[in-house]
Amino acid sequence: MTNKIFYKNPAEIKTMSIGGKILSDILGELLSLIKAGHTGTMLEHRADELIKKNNVQNAFKGYHGFPNHLIVCINEETVHCFPTEREFKEGDVVTLDFGIKYKGYFCDMARTIVIGENTIGQKMINSAKRGFWNAFEVCIPGRKLIEVGEKIFDSAKKDGFGIVRQTTGHGIGKNLHEDPIIFNFPHHSMEKVVLKEGMVICIEPILTEKSPEIVESDDGWRITTKDGGLSVHYENMIAITKSGPKILTELDETKV
Repeated sequence: MTNKIFYKNPAEIKTMSIGGKILSDILGELLSLIKAGHTGTMLEHRADELIKKNNVQNAFKGYHGFPNHLIVCINEETVHCFPTEREFKEGDVVTLDFGIKYKGYFCDMARTIVIGENTIGQKMINSAKRGFWNAFEVCIPGRKLIEVGEKIFDSAKKDGFGIVRQTTGHGIGKNLHEDPIIFNFPHHSMEKVVLKEGMVICIEPILTEKSPEIVESDDGWRITTKDGGLSVHYENMIAITKSGPKILTELDETKV
């Protein structure tokens, strides 16, 4: 695993930081459009417009055959779901996972929000955020990658939620998915991976309301919770620097 990690120099991290800001601005606008009566298809069309407006490339459409710019998941949907004409309604828990390519470098992030009120959904979102920030704090040169998985898993467990085992965070750069693979629990493969300056990674806790078991649909993409419980997703792209971790996809969530 460690032999395939691509370390970025300061100029590359700067480029990815600019790309990350463009991405977070676009995602922020898309999140603001998640309202009762709107649809994933509407968001997909707006994403296409914003990609063109910002002179960036999409990251997801065409990737292993994925047909859309956006991943839009509702309630029990976990990852890799297509935008559809299904109307959002009050109480829905909606996830947007979105990526772009800027000057040769990929950027990736995800957020889940609640339409109106959903107490359990909001608790899950808050738990995923805590897990992310607890993991973020250990992302300094010399610490082990397995500590990231431990922090995410322990946070979700403490709050009584499940962690999806089959989906992971990842390195990112000139490829959308690079090493290291970052499990959201302390997987043995991360024990020998030491965090080093120049690594750029996506940390992305994916929590379930009850059982962490998931199922894949016949289309080979749409993944949902097996028991029909809610699922939430919180992802940021960060750089490991000499002075500590740096968020490259910062989003002012008070505005969405």
